[in-house]
Amino acid sequence: MEPKRKRKRIMKHTLIISFMAAMILLAINGITQASDTAASGRKISNAYQNAVVKVETVAQVKILMNGSEMQNREFKNEITGTVIDPSGLALVSLTAIDPSRFVDHLMRGTGEEMKMEVKIDLKGVKIILPDSTELDAKVVLRDRDLDMAFIRPTKKPAKPMVAVNLSHRANPDVMDEMIVLGRLSKVASYAPSVLSARIAAVVHKPHTFYIPQMEGGDMGDIGTPAFTRDGQPVGVILIRILASEGASNLGAMMGNAGAMGITAVIMPADVILEASKQVADKPAAKE
Repeated sequence: MEPKRKRKRIMKHTLIISFMAAMILLAINGITQASDTAASGRKISNAYQNAVVKVETVAQVKILMNGSEMQNREFKNEITGTVIDPSGLALVSLTAIDPSRFVDHLMRGTGEEMKMEVKIDLKGVKIILPDSTELDAKVVLRDRDLDMAFIRPTKKPAKPMVAVNLSHRANPDVMDEMIVLGRLSKVASYAPSVLSARIAAVVHKPHTFYIPQMEGGDMGDIGTPAFTRDGQPVGVILIRILASEGASNLGAMMGNAGAMGITAVIMPADVILEASKQVADKPAAKE
């Protein structure tokens, strides 16, 4: 075989081997990253899963159409919250316990002359611990702009509760990976759940918040905490509603809630912590 042809053949084989080695390394790296994410998720869940609780609300719901009462019923609802202080102070989505603003926002975009109102009278709140123990609670602060409702037990818990320390806040960037903890409903025995997520966008106006992109496109449970892979709290998933005239509900019918000015966000830990200072020494609010 001619030396020149032999060198070309060796070079070709070398390139093929190098390419195959690179593909194997990429596959190994992908498996390692997935393994690291799984290990991180389990570690964070073991540390903080009891800080994620279910909250049962009982509310009297009135529906008015052009001022006339169309329905007046009592409803029970079960939502998810995050305990942020060992005393039992927890954060839930205000929209989850009082969807009246959400309904008003939807109706504003219908363009119909008919006016529908929803009035919510919250009758009772209970924090359901992972072992199914129920603690009577009260709403102590509402913030409509930030979609926050802070609740706490009416009696001091028998022992300090597991809480997410929001003072150790992380500052993730776009495409950084998150671990989001959740808690399933009674039908699944209130089992803890873990999701992988990424930061799809960082928004800085009117204040910093993050847009999550959940694994499989699921936005996860509203009211659940998000962490970096090393266990630093990023914030809690809440709902942002842009109060604007002319929003069209066509977007919702097309599966695009963002077109209506509604999106899930991760509210940063420092924003939550600052708001929670208002309830540090405040008595439970009367409903």
